[in-house]
Amino acid sequence: MSRLRFLHAAAVVAGIAAVVLAPREAATEGGPQSVPAVLNGCQLCHAQYVTEWADSYHGMAWTDEVYIAAKNATPKDKQASCNPCHVPNPTQTVLGKAPTLRAKNQSEGVACISCHQIPGAKPEEIGTIVGPYAADAAIKSHPNKTDKSMETDPKTCISCHGTDKDHNQYDSWKASDYAKDGKTCQSCHMPAVKRAVFDKKGAMPREAHKHTMPGAHDAEFVKKAATVEASVAAGKVTVKVTNSGAGHNFPGGGEREVVLVVVVTGADGKEAASYRETFDLRKKDNRLKPKETRSLDFDAKAATGTVKVRLLYKLSPEQDETKATVAAEKEFKF
Repeated sequence: MSRLRFLHAAAVVAGIAAVVLAPREAATEGGPQSVPAVLNGCQLCHAQYVTEWADSYHGMAWTDEVYIAAKNATPKDKQASCNPCHVPNPTQTVLGKAPTLRAKNQSEGVACISCHQIPGAKPEEIGTIVGPYAADAAIKSHPNKTDKSMETDPKTCISCHGTDKDHNQYDSWKASDYAKDGKTCQSCHMPAVKRAVFDKKGAMPREAHKHTMPGAHDAEFVKKAATVEASVAAGKVTVKVTNSGAGHNFPGGGEREVVLVVVVTGADGKEAASYRETFDLRKKDNRLKPKETRSLDFDAKAATGTVKVRLLYKLSPEQDETKATVAAEKEFKF
């Protein structure tokens, strides 16, 4: 994946690239030895952030093969509503509204500037970076604005995760106990951690948030989202599926699909019955709300035997189920 561009196009057009970011000596002491170059040269001081982001699906939002396949299958006129969130212009001036499409450096996906840059109207404002922590005076290399709410308020996330029905995790979170308890998007997807800002003198550790932003593509993260329980009584298999860990609807987006697979094997080792139940937005809109438990009954069709329950998380309805993440499973004899 190419991440070779250094200066933001707005600065070039304005003819004041030096104002946006004056190149400085990059220190490697204590930091990664190989860091991808990104728009505005963020890697010079924020090596650990950039390394995490580059491997995240925000960093790969435009080049992810699942997205590319979905985009290619979508009519050109409808792609216009999808593409902006995969390569967004800075959202700081339009928080809560859908972003516009970024024409440059599209391989960087949801780039650093998408969430952190404030496009300025005045030359001295161009390139202002907003973050939850005050910048250390000793290592300033661009204009800064401190917004403490960035670490506790999902307002930055809403632009892409709260303005479109197919990708709206915000509304279901807002109506949940998680929101009431002050547990936000950042709590799960960007947990607090120590990160270093690099200067010519070396690394300066500070409070920060991880930029790996795990989600649907992270199998271990998905496995924390739901649980299944099952029992057999009076010839019925009862399966209870609980959204026990996702702070929003499960699955969260319209392109995702969760499939419950129930297989009953008789005492003779032969399959007696099998069932499938799909949780999705597009077909039924029967997704599980945060902390909701859904109970489903099926005919056992066997007096004794084994029940195997699996909850499969698919990145798209078309995904081969052998490649789906097993979000939860249960097997027992009756």
